[in-house]
Amino acid sequence: MAKNPAVNFYTSDFLTGVSFMNNEQVGAYIKLLCYQHQFGHLSEQQLKTVTQDELVLSKFKKDDNNLYFNERMEIEIKKKQNYSESRAKNRLKKETYEKDMNNICETYEQHMENRNINININKNNLENNRVIGEEETFKVASDGSLLSETTKKVIDKLNELAETSFRSSSKTTQAKIQARLNEGYTLDDFIVVIEKKVRDWKNTEMAKYLRPETLFGNKFEGYLNERPKPITTKEIAKNMNFEEFFGG
Repeated sequence: MAKNPAVNFYTSDFLTGVSFMNNEQVGAYIKLLCYQHQFGHLSEQQLKTVTQDELVLSKFKKDDNNLYFNERMEIEIKKKQNYSESRAKNRLKKETYEKDMNNICETYEQHMENRNINININKNNLENNRVIGEEETFKVASDGSLLSETTKKVIDKLNELAETSFRSSSKTTQAKIQARLNEGYTLDDFIVVIEKKVRDWKNTEMAKYLRPETLFGNKFEGYLNERPKPITTKEIAKNMNFEEFFGG
């Protein structure tokens, strides 16, 4: 059967799914979705020919052949294909042709408008990519909080411990955090990384790297799995209030 020329596309829900993207990111995202629909799963080179933006690329997961695809687009393609095949088979039955044509509206809704199924997939799948038919923004698996809420909690913790003043509204920061969430990391993982690196870097020449760009980038997994450094006598002395300790 020939490739279907279209898939269902729910515009208002799509806008919710790209709420943290700028116009350039949305354009690259749409282009890659169209390429997937037309040509199937894409190579890393094909993806990066269109964009190298981390937030856009985080919307695509790798299959067993090291090719990339957007999971929701894959679902919509299969739904459209199944619907078309079902209609074609029914029309081959001459005795039921008239009945099938009369019922086509009802069966169309059953095959193509099963949004409840899609919503359940979105809620249960940590790596869902929020493309088409989205009715919620990205959620964190550990507590169900919205991405914006998670970003705020992460940045608030960083600002508290590192004595910085980063903004959770920063698009760059949101992109870094969402990329890690899409990989399966949780809010608790972000807190662990922040606490470890603040302890290691605060009040040292490395303190300038206590920033979202560094902490939540490609080295995030390494920071998360680092063994805590032993506390030295010098560190204890540096943080001790001697007047309070000796009752002064």
